[in-house]
Amino acid sequence: MRTSVRTILLMFPLAASMMGCAAGGRSFFAMEKKSFNTELSMARMCEKQNQSPRAREIYEGVLKADKKCVEAHHRLGLLAGKNGEFEEAAQHFDEALKHDPKNIEILLDKGYVQYLQDDLPGAEATVREVLTQVPKHQRAHVNLGMILARQENYSEAREEFRSVLSESEACSNLGFAMLQAGRVDEAKAELSRALSLDAKNRKASESLVQLAGMERDWAKLQQSSGQKEAVTKADDRQNSRKAVHVDSLVVPATAEVGMATVQ
Repeated sequence: MRTSVRTILLMFPLAASMMGCAAGGRSFFAMEKKSFNTELSMARMCEKQNQSPRAREIYEGVLKADKKCVEAHHRLGLLAGKNGEFEEAAQHFDEALKHDPKNIEILLDKGYVQYLQDDLPGAEATVREVLTQVPKHQRAHVNLGMILARQENYSEAREEFRSVLSESEACSNLGFAMLQAGRVDEAKAELSRALSLDAKNRKASESLVQLAGMERDWAKLQQSSGQKEAVTKADDRQNSRKAVHVDSLVVPATAEVGMATVQ
């Protein structure tokens, strides 16, 4: 069975503080040029509380006072990329890297947004740049593995995963990548192997349960229509988006599944 699945890229939320993101009446657009640690921390808190518009407002206020603020450009680039505003994202990342060209976290997030944009050669080049600086960087290897797998270079992808993950985790990541490409039978084989190697591999277990549910739903739909080919490829893609939900890595320091950003 072959289906196509849109990339599922989820973040691991961190515990939010009791204090919200209210500015307390202070105008961020009237800030004098200084250290913006308080404002930047508040903006990050807003991101973690899924208040992206407020976070963007704060970062933009910081840039009005200091056009060279690397962190503000970095975070605005990531937020724009997640929102599909790729041209704006590229401008912010370029500006951040102009002032801090070897910043690994910015490079990783730039690669992530290139991945979202389907600029796979660009994403690969960006992540490899990180690995020239830190050859054993875990997130970089996992992200590179996902990028290679997206290009159906599964052999190299497996080696990238194996370089920083256990064999079970490597199989989970590869299975997830195959699922994204619509290679359902191959994905099931990798996920099953992951579970056989480590019975506590929650990601593999959850993915297999969800796949089984998808197959039952498809079987019922086919039976009700009276013909096995009733589900079109477009319907398959839509059903897959709704049914598949796998927590991912392209997150800071965790080795799981998917592309990871910097929290």
